[in-house]
Amino acid sequence: MASKEILKKIKKIDINSKILSEHLLVGKYHSKFKGKGLEFSNIRKYTPGDDVRNIDWKISKKLQKTYIKEFIEERELSIYFLIDISNSNILQNRREYIAEIAGTIANSAIENGDKIGAYLFTNKIEKILKVNNTKKHLLAIIDAILTFQSENKDTNIKKSIEEFLSLKLKKGIVFLISDFYDENYEKEIKFLLKKHELILIRIFNKSFEALDKNIVYRFIDSETNQEILYKKNSENLNMKLNFNNYIEFEVGENYIPKLIKLFNYRGRK
Repeated sequence: MASKEILKKIKKIDINSKILSEHLLVGKYHSKFKGKGLEFSNIRKYTPGDDVRNIDWKISKKLQKTYIKEFIEERELSIYFLIDISNSNILQNRREYIAEIAGTIANSAIENGDKIGAYLFTNKIEKILKVNNTKKHLLAIIDAILTFQSENKDTNIKKSIEEFLSLKLKKGIVFLISDFYDENYEKEIKFLLKKHELILIRIFNKSFEALDKNIVYRFIDSETNQEILYKKNSENLNMKLNFNNYIEFEVGENYIPKLIKLFNYRGRK
């Protein structure tokens, strides 16, 4: 795709996602996605009326006077987008749709003062855009989702989650975006849940759903004329079962109502 075309698409996605996030999601996002609570700030002498649960007994014993811990509210969140860019997600219309959804959530995050980062994967993590909260960074993420190409075409969710966890990132919210046609990653999902909050977003093309497992198909992307070889690795989508923070979208579907529903659900937790 020509660079002028890419810039045009990036601008369009950015404008659309900004409008949608500002008018429909920011209020929902702000009230549902909150910082992880209180962060230690200082120690001072205890005064009557202070919460005794915050007494620092170790310091108090050492100094022979009662000291109390002070805390400040930690508002800022880190939002991580872990995005599958393997062959099943290489079709341009699907890439653009993923970029729109990620861009809308990311715009809401930036408006809320949070940081965003992206981790693009195939059978391993291929590209990392570390957390930041600038508009320029958001555009770089949209650009990467649209244009990044890898020689690795297979999906390995298990290995990619392992690599993501090995980065030992600050606790945050992970949006894992894929079609989830892979196997044997349930244990890694549980490990991810222990370290971060997790939301699974499944993106699919209906035409792919009827394909037989383990047969190699050849497609030509009508937008890019790129030849794509695709093999559906699994019929299973086990994560849909008993997992509340899961939503799925068919490419082209209006995603805003489901995002609002997700945010509302989080608010009731």
